[in-house]
Amino acid sequence: EEVGIIFQEPRLLPWLSVEDNIGFPLAHLPKDERQARVDRALLRVGLGGLGKRWPRELSGGQAQRVSIARSLVARPKVLLLDEPFSALDAFTRASLHDHLIALWEAERPTLVIVTHDVEEAAILGDRVVVMQPHPGRIFTEFRIDLPRPRDRLDDAFHATKRQILKALDGSLTSHHPSDNAASSEPAKTEAAALWW
Repeated sequence: EEVGIIFQEPRLLPWLSVEDNIGFPLAHLPKDERQARVDRALLRVGLGGLGKRWPRELSGGQAQRVSIARSLVARPKVLLLDEPFSALDAFTRASLHDHLIALWEAERPTLVIVTHDVEEAAILGDRVVVMQPHPGRIFTEFRIDLPRPRDRLDDAFHATKRQILKALDGSLTSHHPSDNAASSEPAKTEAAALWW
């Protein structure tokens, strides 16, 4: 599989067990190989021994871990993530950030993450692209060279977050360089709601 995707919600199939949800993309493999890869995936997301449970028996964080395992078990070259942690509490979100980075280090797929969470961008990203609304286009981009694992309390990490916030503010109040210079009205209030 070339491309995997993780949505905002886990999108698990309720009539399949946890292990069958994870193994769903591996239907083409022999049963023993499929089971071995599912068992490894469960262990890697911290859910070893829960393969026989049903999705309804999982917490929100556990369900999203199953979703991550399902997306990575097929070993995609590119993984698309559409605000995958936005519905979770801060503690669970931070824990899943760490899990995702650990999983990424094992296989090194290209991750493309859409997020409105500045800290999430600073924790997960090596390259941050800030979009300008109405119409959506790239406003600016920059690289994050902080070592991993990233320390949320480190001064350099806070400086990176401030850099992202400053870019977001600029994307809402500035015009793209290709716009006509004559147009100088600030971004309307509705645009700010896209970010906050």
